[in-house]
Amino acid sequence: MNQHATYLDCLLLATAGGGLAVEYQGRTLPGVQLPAGAVGGLVGVTNWDPRAGAWTFAAYLDPSLRRLPELDSGPRIGWSNATRPGGWTAPRGLVPGVAGAFVEDETEKFTVRVPPEFISVAARNRVPVAKLLRAFVADACGIEPRKGEPRADGYRQTNSAAHLAALDYLKAACGPPHDEAGRCVLAAEDDECEVETIA
Repeated sequence: MNQHATYLDCLLLATAGGGLAVEYQGRTLPGVQLPAGAVGGLVGVTNWDPRAGAWTFAAYLDPSLRRLPELDSGPRIGWSNATRPGGWTAPRGLVPGVAGAFVEDETEKFTVRVPPEFISVAARNRVPVAKLLRAFVADACGIEPRKGEPRADGYRQTNSAAHLAALDYLKAACGPPHDEAGRCVLAAEDDECEVETIA
């Protein structure tokens, strides 16, 4: 098994010994960790979890979800379910949620020059610069994907404490929010940033 691979439409099968095995396209995937309470008949995704240091299986949030390869096109792959048998596409690498729901990636690309001091901060915390910046963005915005609706952009706040700390930072750095909803409104133009909208 390739640690960079993702195995979709895996089926959990009961074994003769009373256990469970993960089957992918007619072959058994060895050494896969199963979630607590897993039962035979579940269909889902198996991939390498670097934090766990193991292969893990996660059942689809929509039990009827299945791949529809004939709809694959470039960076998007095909899916179907019981309510949409004709299918739809989603970004490659994203598994749709309940009823096939997901949030499209609507991010914009910003290129920001980062000084060596910030690179050192990231290094001391043993986190890549881009990952640290992405974490701050998610924490400042309080991004918590709705249950059953994964985000194609991958953003998710670290935790509630980090979210509150990010809001405290924004208040200290920018002053109080400038609108009634409590959002910080920043200037539209910034000579230090280059903005590129991704189609």
